[in-house]
Amino acid sequence: MSDDPGSRHHIQSAIVTVRIIDFLRENDGATLKELAEDLDRSKGSIHNYLSTLQAEEYIKQEDREYHLTFRFLELGGYVQQKEQVYDMAREEMKKLVRETGEVVSLMIEEDGEGVYIDVRRGADAVKMDMYPGYRVALHQTALGKAILAAKSREEIEAIIEQHGLPAATDNTITDPEELFEELEAIRESDIFFDDQERIEGVRCVGTPIRRQGEVVAAISISAPVSRMQRERFRTRLPKMLTDSANIIQLNLTFS
Repeated sequence: MSDDPGSRHHIQSAIVTVRIIDFLRENDGATLKELAEDLDRSKGSIHNYLSTLQAEEYIKQEDREYHLTFRFLELGGYVQQKEQVYDMAREEMKKLVRETGEVVSLMIEEDGEGVYIDVRRGADAVKMDMYPGYRVALHQTALGKAILAAKSREEIEAIIEQHGLPAATDNTITDPEELFEELEAIRESDIFFDDQERIEGVRCVGTPIRRQGEVVAAISISAPVSRMQRERFRTRLPKMLTDSANIIQLNLTFS
């Protein structure tokens, strides 16, 4: 790191900018006063940041509130398109949506967290807080378990050390040994389940996607518990998922 005081100033400025953006996202907009209070800075200081972001078209002002603009969608779309598995999985995801009518999701792992890079909704899909770029704890989802199961115990322990095992519902696994036991029990099947572990009332089934033997993503189907019962939850949807994952893997191999 440079000893130049100016460089430290610029780094701090970047941190404040990112925190403003995160606060606006998490709160679906905010006033100047709310931002100043949250960041413990003067209104004048925060206003300078907001003016710059507004001039660059990354935020907009509506009445007294500031909101993010679609410039972030442009950036997210660029990153999304750079991920090869997104392109290779697109047609299979559309097929699963048509055949099931439910929510079909694609996830990768980044810095020990799960990141949705594509979410598609069928005719019967219920609304859920999933969208491209949304981050979740890996242990809370069938997708995340499929990714974790490919890692060594040491790698998983490092993720737990970094992010913990936070609970999203009463069903979330929060004990490391319980998580290891579940991953070991279902690792060979390549089918992973989330039984209301991230969202109450929602079940999910997921499977990994591999490229040359390495797990690079996971794909899942999510639906209300009322439509995720018995054979559909445990057999039929898992079979559809593994068939699609196999096709995606072949596309990745020969692309």
